[in-house]
Amino acid sequence: MKWIVAVISIGVGVLTGEFIARVPAAHEAAGRIFGGGHLIALVDRNGIFEADLKGFCAQKEKRGTAPHAIP
Repeated sequence: MKWIVAVISIGVGVLTGEFIARVPAAHEAAGRIFGGGHLIALVDRNGIFEADLKGFCAQKEKRGTAPHAIP
């Protein structure tokens, strides 16, 4: 009986995780909680946050090339 509950729990957990990974609001909340800032884009279920953008711009400035089309 315990293994049936375990299998059902794992299945529900996987389905819930997949749903959360596809919802931009969940990424936005995670970004605020973990210090990434606001969600800029969601690409292949990966969030790109303000902190990522600032890091990218800092790398470009360090190398001496200006980032293109970034406000």
